[in-house]
Amino acid sequence: MKAFRRFAREERAARLVELPVPEPAENQVLLRVSHCGICGSDLHAWLNHKGYESVLPEVTFGHELSGTVEKVGDKAKAWSVGDHAIMIALQTPHDPNDRYCRDSLPQLSSRRRVQGLHLDGGMAEYVCIDQEFLIPVPEGLPLKLAALTEPLSVAEHCIGNRSAIGEGSNVVVSGPGIIGLLCAISARSRGANVL
Repeated sequence: MKAFRRFAREERAARLVELPVPEPAENQVLLRVSHCGICGSDLHAWLNHKGYESVLPEVTFGHELSGTVEKVGDKAKAWSVGDHAIMIALQTPHDPNDRYCRDSLPQLSSRRRVQGLHLDGGMAEYVCIDQEFLIPVPEGLPLKLAALTEPLSVAEHCIGNRSAIGEGSNVVVSGPGIIGLLCAISARSRGANVL
């Protein structure tokens, strides 16, 4: 399979390579990637920017993805071949002894990881994903649009959870990248006046 893979902890040290199709572990599914976006985090990792030292020296990039289940591990019983899914990119395997898991804040755990930076990601034809971090795509939603779920969740968190934006609010969105555009859409959907 083709994959866009980092090969060293250096600036621009990534290239398109041929790899074997991975085999899913017992709790994983093999997803045939339909669409994968390019996140700012991917660019920072590719450019080896400060703050991205935890990114593996060798890893396949990509965490904004959608795809179709191709193969199912023995214990991934919730999934069937042909199901459409998206991936939760920021992953903390559930552990009842982790206080952040107990408090429903797994993203704050020091055990968190981003698939595509700390595990092989979706800039490939196939990717293995733990079933715990998969979400089914609703029937009728094109996979092309489903791949926008991760950046949309960032925008929704910003507007819906971290602000009081509502009917009649005046909002300026600075930055017309995908998350900025989705923030504008989210604010407008709440009745805000958006510039």
